[in-house]
Amino acid sequence: LKNLSTQQQQMQDLMKQFSGIDSFFSQQSPIPTTNKKQKDEHVFLRSSFSTTNACIGEPIILTYKVYSAYPIHNVSQFMPPAFDGFYATRVDPTGTIIPTQENLDGNIYNVADFVQYILLPQQAGNLSILAAKTEVLCQKNNYDLQMIEAVSKKNTLSITKLPTGAPIGYDGAVGKFRIQATINPTQVAADEQVVTLKVTLSGTGNIHLINKITIQPPTGIELPEPTIKEDWKVYDKTISGEKTFTYEFVPRQAGSYAIPAIVFSYYDTKENQYQETKTLPITITVTAGKKQYLIPIDTTNNWQTPLLLLLGAVSIGIGIYLLLYKKKTKNPVEVPSIMTPKLVLNPLESPQSIYYKYTTYLGDMLKLRIVSKEKLQEKLHTLSIPIILQQNILNDLQTLQDATYNNINIEQNTLSELLKNVQEIRKQIK
Repeated sequence: LKNLSTQQQQMQDLMKQFSGIDSFFSQQSPIPTTNKKQKDEHVFLRSSFSTTNACIGEPIILTYKVYSAYPIHNVSQFMPPAFDGFYATRVDPTGTIIPTQENLDGNIYNVADFVQYILLPQQAGNLSILAAKTEVLCQKNNYDLQMIEAVSKKNTLSITKLPTGAPIGYDGAVGKFRIQATINPTQVAADEQVVTLKVTLSGTGNIHLINKITIQPPTGIELPEPTIKEDWKVYDKTISGEKTFTYEFVPRQAGSYAIPAIVFSYYDTKENQYQETKTLPITITVTAGKKQYLIPIDTTNNWQTPLLLLLGAVSIGIGIYLLLYKKKTKNPVEVPSIMTPKLVLNPLESPQSIYYKYTTYLGDMLKLRIVSKEKLQEKLHTLSIPIILQQNILNDLQTLQDATYNNINIEQNTLSELLKNVQEIRKQIK
C-alpha cells in the first residue's frame, strides 16, 4: 500500500506537468464547429447609399458592409433584395477583401466591404430597398468558428421625375458629360485609304448605359456601325470614365466634306437642367484616287465615234482571246478576274493597310460600297454561300477590325487562313 501511494503521487505530479502543454495547444488550435447558422447582435449587415434623393436615371451607388465584433474569416451566401423599381448592376470587388476596423457608437468593429450595386431608378416615388442577408464565418473565441447570419435594415429612397422640356435627341443620359471628336487623316484619295473618326464621351453619371452617339454625315460619306471601347469605374459617390466610338470608312468620291458638330444632350443633376455638349465641325478633303473610272464621251463630235467603236472592238477581242486561252490551259490558275487584282497581304504591313486592302478587295469582288458586318452577311447570304464559310469571313473581318483598333501586328498564319477563306468565297461565286 505504501508503494502504491508513492506511484499515485508520481502520476499526479506528471499530469500537472502536461496540463500546461494541453492548455497551450487548446489556445493555439481553433476547432471549427458545425455550419449551423446563428444570430448575434454584434454581427450585422449595413447598407450605405451615395444619395437617398435622386431623379429617374441618376446612378445611386449602394455598398454593403459586414460589421463584426469578432474576427471575420469568410463572407458567403449573399442574398440581395429584389430592387423593385430599379435597374441594378452588381459590381464585385477586385482582389482579396481585407477587413478594416471602424469605431461605431463607441464600439470597435471589424468591417468588410464585399459588394456594390449601381442602382438606376426607373420610376418616381418613395421606393423601398428591403433587407439583404449574408452568412459570416466568425471566430467568437479563441478556439472555435461559428457561422452567423447578418441582416441589413430596410431603406427608403426618394425618386423624382425628370423635368419636361428635354431637347430633341435626348436619350436618358444623367450626370455631367463632355464630347470630343477627332478624324485621321483629314486629306485622302478616293477609294484608297481608311479614314478613322473617333468620338469620345467622358464624364460622370450613367455612362455605362450610353451605347449610341447620333452623327449626321454629309451626303457621300457612309458611316458603319462603330466599335465601342469603354473605361469607367465605380466610386463611393458616382461612376466616372469614358467611352470611345470609332468609325472607319473609305471615301468613294472626291470632294470636300463637312461633318456637322456632334451634339450630345444630358440632364445635369447639379444644375437641375438639361445641358448640351458638342464637338467642333470636322472637314475632310478627298482627292481623286488612282483607280480609273469610265469617263463619258461626247458623241456629238463625229471624230470620237469611230475611236469609241475601235476601243470597244479591241476590248471584246481581248476578252475572247483570254476566254479561249483559259479553256486550253489544263490547270487554270484560280485568281480573281481582271477587274479585281489578286489580293496580296504582307504581315510586315501595318494592320490599317491590311484592313484597307482586305475590305477594298471584298468590296470590289462583291460589289459593296461599304464593307460592314451587316452588309457583308446580307450579301453572302444572297449568294447562297455556305453558313460556315460566311461565319469564317465575318470572323476574319472582326479580327482585322480589332487589330486595326488596337494597332496589333497580324501574324502570318492568320493572314494565310484569311486568304484561304477569300479564295474559297471566289470559288463559290464562280
